[in-house]
Amino acid sequence: MGAYVLLLYFDMAKGSDRLLCEKELIRRIHDNGDCLDTGFRHAVIAPKPCKRICSAERTFHSVNGQYRVQWDCKNDMFRINIEIPCNSTATVLLPDGTRYDVESGSYSYTCNVM
Repeated sequence: MGAYVLLLYFDMAKGSDRLLCEKELIRRIHDNGDCLDTGFRHAVIAPKPCKRICSAERTFHSVNGQYRVQWDCKNDMFRINIEIPCNSTATVLLPDGTRYDVESGSYSYTCNVM
């Protein structure tokens, strides 16, 4: 059975915004089954920018190494930089619905958001 791990970006939000973002993330994890598998060899990275949070950066230290995600949204353009540790994989879901299945390494993606 997989271990759910929240790589939360809502900790950057303030007050009631934090609670709203937390509820949304938990709902999405419940609906989509987003999780890291046992051993933390696979991550699902699915940022959901909103009007109140337009950038975030988060690092998670797994037994295989460090997962790092940094993103921002400016002028309707979403940019994300990702690092996946050795012997690990990730599924990256961009806000426009584009999906990437990636292996260890560094990746950068952009997409339009409305």
